[in-house]
Amino acid sequence: MSNEELVRDIQTGQQSSEKMLLLWQQCEKFIIMIANKYKRIAEVEDLTQEGYFALCQAVEKYDGTKEATFIHYLAIWLKQTYSRYIMNNSHNIRVPVHAYRHIGVAAFQRNGISSTEYAAFKSIE
Repeated sequence: MSNEELVRDIQTGQQSSEKMLLLWQQCEKFIIMIANKYKRIAEVEDLTQEGYFALCQAVEKYDGTKEATFIHYLAIWLKQTYSRYIMNNSHNIRVPVHAYRHIGVAAFQRNGISSTEYAAFKSIE
C-alpha cells in the first residue's frame, strides 16, 4: 500500500492502529534520514522520537486532494518539528523562536554592521 492510501485509511478509521504501525514502519528510514541532518546539534534518538510525533501530526493534517505527496508533506513537518525542538532545547535559557532574528541583528550591529547590511547579508543566504 502507498503512504497516501494508508493515510486515507487512518483518517477514515479503517483498522487505524494496524495501518498506523505499517505507516511508521514505511516512514522510519525517512524520519531517521532527516534526523541525521541535525545530528551535530541534537541527539538523533531525541529527534527520531520527535519525528514520530511529527508523523502523527502530518497524518492528522494531510489533505489528499491537494497535489503534494504525503512524504513531501511529512518532510515539511519533520523539518519544522526538528528546528522547533532544537530551538527549545539547545540553550540554557529558552529564547523564543522569533527573537533569534533580533539576536542576529544585535550581533551584527555590535560588530559595526548596520541592520540594512544585515538584511542584505540574509538575502544572499
